[in-house]
Amino acid sequence: MDRRTWLIAALLTAASGYCANAADTLVKIADVRTLTRDEAAEERHVHVRGVITWLEFPNMVIQDDSGGVWVHILEARRRGLISIDDAIHAKLSCGSDVEVTGISIPGGYATILLPTSIVIHGSKPVPDGHPIDPRQFFAGSEAGERVEVHGIVQAIESVPTGWQLVVSSDFGQFPVMAMKSVLQQPEHLLDAEVRLRGVAGSLFNGRGELIGPRLLCGSPGDILTEKEAPPPEAVPLVPLNELMGFSPHARPPHRVRVRGTVTLSVPGEFVYLQHGDRAVRVETTAATAFAEGDEVEMIGFVQQRSFIAMLVGAEGRKIGQNPVPAAVSISPQEIIEINSVSKSRGLPAKPHDFDGHLVRFSARLLAVQKELEHHPDSLRLVLDTGGMILTAEIVGPESLQLTNLLPESVLEVTGIVQLDFPDKLLPTNRVHAQRLDVYLRTAADIAVLRRPSWWTPSRLIGVLAVASVLLIGVLIWVWELRRQVSRKTLELAAEMRARRDAVIEFDATMRERTRLAANLHDTLLQTMSGLAYQLEACESESIPAATRKANHLETARRMVQRGQEDLRGTVWALRFLPLKGQKVGEALRAIVERMQEGHAVTTQVIDQDEIPAVTEFVAGNLLLIAQEAVNNALKHAQPQTITVTLRASDHPDKIVLMVEDDGTGFSPRPETTPMSDHFGLLGMRERVERLGGVLQIESELGRGTRIRVEVPLRAFDSDLL
Repeated sequence: MDRRTWLIAALLTAASGYCANAADTLVKIADVRTLTRDEAAEERHVHVRGVITWLEFPNMVIQDDSGGVWVHILEARRRGLISIDDAIHAKLSCGSDVEVTGISIPGGYATILLPTSIVIHGSKPVPDGHPIDPRQFFAGSEAGERVEVHGIVQAIESVPTGWQLVVSSDFGQFPVMAMKSVLQQPEHLLDAEVRLRGVAGSLFNGRGELIGPRLLCGSPGDILTEKEAPPPEAVPLVPLNELMGFSPHARPPHRVRVRGTVTLSVPGEFVYLQHGDRAVRVETTAATAFAEGDEVEMIGFVQQRSFIAMLVGAEGRKIGQNPVPAAVSISPQEIIEINSVSKSRGLPAKPHDFDGHLVRFSARLLAVQKELEHHPDSLRLVLDTGGMILTAEIVGPESLQLTNLLPESVLEVTGIVQLDFPDKLLPTNRVHAQRLDVYLRTAADIAVLRRPSWWTPSRLIGVLAVASVLLIGVLIWVWELRRQVSRKTLELAAEMRARRDAVIEFDATMRERTRLAANLHDTLLQTMSGLAYQLEACESESIPAATRKANHLETARRMVQRGQEDLRGTVWALRFLPLKGQKVGEALRAIVERMQEGHAVTTQVIDQDEIPAVTEFVAGNLLLIAQEAVNNALKHAQPQTITVTLRASDHPDKIVLMVEDDGTGFSPRPETTPMSDHFGLLGMRERVERLGGVLQIESELGRGTRIRVEVPLRAFDSDLL
């Protein structure tokens, strides 16, 4: 294939690849919306053009004639796919006509688009939105599309970017997010009938599963009031026993007005009202404090939580005063039984279900739990009523008065009942309470009927636990003690054997040294003396006195005399000098003075009178060590002074020997072996190790040498073997 043919083939291949990529590119948002999660994860190429219908930079929603899709600029930035400067950011707004190129990925719920480029082509009107299909809207299928829905605003809450509304429609309740540019003063919308336009959104969990729908209103005119909220005086008054009761006509989800007597009030959280045989919980964020017995009028939305109707988002005012309803003496078990019977008969509970009513019963205190999560100055009592475990909760400063209650106390409890229903519906048309809890009004709602015996089960268990721990500790201590005694016994036996062997070896060595010294004195030294005598006699007979100094016989005679002196020193050094009633210091001084003879050196022996008695074995080894150290200094260091010190150690039952000189010094090696020509140091180290002591050698060239030996006084003497 020639060069031209190869080039044409390459161009055709590239063109076919480009055409294939262009064919795979998604150009309709509807095609992006239909991708499965696995298909979206393939990062399909997308090139679409549409109008921005929601913008909360750096993310937005765009919509074309086929549908809407989320565009995540932030994630694209994180992946390095796009970089948008402030100029482009400032031009983006709801209504911008944009052309977006990018890739698809699975979003938290639906497929989203990561842009690689955004081109602005001007602006267009934001689509009005089609009326919702309730089934599609609440199933999350219309997410990303502009829709329209009618409803009643039941709650308004401020959020950083605007307002969150809770809207109730004919099909269900859902949250609405409204930007501040859309809604400035939302208070007038509470309980108003509104028409909402916006982008259908979704609430989802970490698995990408739908929790519920929501609506995003980001364009002016997205929230229109169709009917103003009725004034408070026009809100219908509903008796407490008719909340969420049967009616042949559907009631709109507007606010209602109720009246009742306050039995419990926690400002900013809730109020319990009672009228006749019906009590209701009213939740309110108002900080108005009501007192028990106040007759109040509350306006709020009826909702059913935990299968019981209540008012939420309520506001109220005091209109009079009534006696506080008397507490009914009834056990929690009886309340549950009443509700169970009503369920089985399909009739209302008689005399009533007691939820929200003031009751009184006796119970045994199991535990006191302080500072609950939802309120710092709160307290919860865990109670046992003889077959049922429940809690009694109190909020406010008076909770501190109950912190000293002792578990196992028998209490009389007065409080407001809160029935607890199962989390799921039973396979019947009715539900009934399974347990209950109570709210305490003040610390006076708890009366101690009987204080606990000192020997409570918890204390008995504590005492038994402590006794068990102590017993286990004693057993472990005894076992450890026996183990240590056994180990110490073995160590002591080994030490005794080592000491005994050392003493025997020491005695044998000393006897051998003495024998060797005697043999050298009686044989070699006598022979050398005789040889010196014969040389002297031969010299005197054959050489005149005037010429003797320069002849070979004179030289030989002097060499023999020098050998005699060295041999005498060796014989003296080999001899073991027993103490024979002397103190160690006296024997040490005698050795040093004898070794000083014939040397131009000053010696000094320092010993303390308070040195305790030393055994023959320890003293003999110390004398030999001192003798070897002084001999090394005299032979190798050329010192001017040698100081020998013998004193008691800072540690009890130990003695210290130090030999210091100001000679030439040397460089100590880490290990001294027979091959290193330091037999004296090796011998000293071995003697110190046999005594169980420590040898320290400090020396430096030109700065002298310091040898320190510290050994224990306790050692086995031959007399003890």
